[in-house]
Amino acid sequence: MVGPGGDRGSSLIFAMAFLLLGSLIVTTLAGWASSDLGSSAHFQMGRSLTYSADGAVSVAISDARYWYPSSGVTNGSWSGACPGAAVVDFGQTASPAYEPSVSIATWCTLQVGGVFSRLVTVQAYDVSSGGSMPASGPPSSWVPLATATVGFIDKPTNPPGSCSTSTCDTSMNILTWSVK
Repeated sequence: MVGPGGDRGSSLIFAMAFLLLGSLIVTTLAGWASSDLGSSAHFQMGRSLTYSADGAVSVAISDARYWYPSSGVTNGSWSGACPGAAVVDFGQTASPAYEPSVSIATWCTLQVGGVFSRLVTVQAYDVSSGGSMPASGPPSSWVPLATATVGFIDKPTNPPGSCSTSTCDTSMNILTWSVK
């Protein structure tokens, strides 16, 4: 039997405290979830840049297998936009686009002679913001997203300064490959 001034109504106080505590927990978890969703958009763009740069380097290496610049080789070296892969566009163009559109410019440097017949270094740069690769090459302030160095050994009958599918690339060695 409950006397005057007993614990009558105390369950209402406990219920209110429980609801208040529950709403604080739900509000905190909702804040964390929303910041994680915002972060995933930034990770998606970073992932798209990384994969696109890696793909552009692959395309440039594939195109360089049977390629030699027709002019401009000075003292056994040449540099310029990579053959066939000067700018590679990636990303979805259909609506809704789940992946952001990315444009990657590639720059090749060729060294002739030495252990390898041709040593090609490929660098990939982000030009998604509407920029383009200057004809003189990437400015020193640009940081490559991906870089690869590949050594090609051509047939000995191949005259220096020329290449074809029958005389180039009897062997290819990927010496370095790094992605930012």
